Order: sequence, then structure tokens, then C-alpha cells
Amino acid sequence: MLTCNLAPFEDPPPDMRQLVSDMTARINGEEALMKLEATPYERRSTHQKRFLTKNSYDIETSISQWKEWVQWRHG
Repeated sequence: MLTCNLAPFEDPPPDMRQLVSDMTARINGEEALMKLEATPYERRSTHQKRFLTKNSYDIETSISQWKEWVQWRHG
């Protein structure tokens, strides 16, 4: 697991951008996540970056929290 101590306003370095791409691929490719029927707004990379930054770029935790957020929005 990579860790990153960025200020909330900083862009991640190039190797961290790959993590955003990996998270996007998982969200768009895993059947369980596709069943959520997330809107284009909810699939934006800005939201994924927010969850990744909050969780020190831990993809598993970020995806789990993103999933909970989408479910809450569709509540």
C-alpha cells in the first residue's frame, strides 16, 4: 500500500494518478460495483481522488467508502 501525505489541495504525483486510474477501472469493471448504477456525476475522478486522498491512497478502503457514498445518495 502506498501512502501519501498531501495537502487536500495538492494534485497527486504521477504514480498516484495511476491509482486513480486503477480505481476508475475497478469501478467501471467490477460487476458488484456496476450494479450500483452510479451516475456519471458519482463516477467522476474528482470524487475518486477525494476518497483516495482521505484514505492515504488505499484503493480497497476508498472503493468501499465510495460504494457506501453511492448507496447513501441513492437511499
